[in-house]
Amino acid sequence: ITIGGTRVITLWNATFTVHGPIEMHVLWTVKYALDVSSPAGVVSIRNSSLPLPATVFVEEGEKITLDFKSVQLTGDTSRLVLYDVIVDNRSLGPITSLEIEMRKPVSVIAVYRDQILVWPKLRGQDGSVADPDLVVLRSDLGEVVSKEGKAVWLDRYLTLGLRSIEWKVVKAVYKGVDVTVDATVRAGESGTIAIPSEISYLTIRVRDVLGMPVPFANVIYSGPGGEVKSTTDYLGATRLVVPNGQGRLSAGLIGASEGDVSVPPGEHVVVLPVSPYTIALFASAIPLTKKVVGRWRLRS
Repeated sequence: ITIGGTRVITLWNATFTVHGPIEMHVLWTVKYALDVSSPAGVVSIRNSSLPLPATVFVEEGEKITLDFKSVQLTGDTSRLVLYDVIVDNRSLGPITSLEIEMRKPVSVIAVYRDQILVWPKLRGQDGSVADPDLVVLRSDLGEVVSKEGKAVWLDRYLTLGLRSIEWKVVKAVYKGVDVTVDATVRAGESGTIAIPSEISYLTIRVRDVLGMPVPFANVIYSGPGGEVKSTTDYLGATRLVVPNGQGRLSAGLIGASEGDVSVPPGEHVVVLPVSPYTIALFASAIPLTKKVVGRWRLRS
């Protein structure tokens, strides 16, 4: 502002005395608002330390460059991935830099995918859990594939509107068998994520003909995808996780037995000729029998 040929330094408050006609010249510097919306720390103004997101005012005609991080770690198992840059309601895609010449107010929205690291685990209706051969999940944002239970990044939501992302189970494979269930999952927290699947517990109890448990028996379940092996405990029992359907079950230690089994139901009894417990019982009874017989003979 210039008043009577004198420049006024304090632009917003000019006080002067009028002694006659006066000329006042007012020159305006036009600045436009640049409104940047984004998660913190992912967008910056090139050659500036001004923190974003924020609304800043830029002089008319000035060129300004915004830089967008393509990936920003937010923790050991979480990150933000650039999804879209929207300028005045116009989508530009996941660009990493944008030059703007300020001729009007401009709105910029950086949309990011909030992702966490998860390890898929198959889960049956009975609570059985197993490491998958393969899991394929699909959402509006794309498809992820986990082999042998390896970790994958899953989207929780988009930062614009915080829309929760739903993942459809496209394929689940266990022991070479397709155990896919028509289901959807959502990523909540980092760690394991349960994938509904057609698997079940199969509890095997191995007994002998007298009903005694058979410990340390070798148990093999054979299905369409191969074999699952285990060994019975001291009570003659073991539990396997197997694909639902038909299979063949065999057990052996002193003698062997084999037969068909259907999963579910989840429990099966295998009978072998004799248990080590039965042999030990008879073995311990022999000296006692001899002692009793000997005393009877002496009395006779």
